[in-house]
Amino acid sequence: METLSLVLYSNEIQQSLSNYDHLNEKQKNEKIEEENVKLALQVENATIEKLDDNIANLKERKGRIDYTKRIKEPTRSLYPVFPKKKLNVLIGTILGFVVFTLLAFSWIILRARRKKNRYRLGD
Repeated sequence: METLSLVLYSNEIQQSLSNYDHLNEKQKNEKIEEENVKLALQVENATIEKLDDNIANLKERKGRIDYTKRIKEPTRSLYPVFPKKKLNVLIGTILGFVVFTLLAFSWIILRARRKKNRYRLGD
């Protein structure tokens, strides 16, 4: 009878130890999950602080913009300026002739130098 009670008692102790290990493992998992939640919360708090700083900067900028005011209302000029088409065409034509004349002279000079260099190389 005593052996039977010892066997039952040892069985009960083993079951209690098994339950203890299971609860201990569950507690560790809960602690890990709690730490993960704390880390996520810290990241979110940092993000919220950055956003709050950005909001404060934007409010300050808006305040500076709202503070500005016009000194004088805009008015039309008494002497408006219009493009002078005839003058622009005349200037463009003259500049075109000058540029193309310079290009023609430089092309002629380069051809003459090439011909001289050919004759020198042949000697």
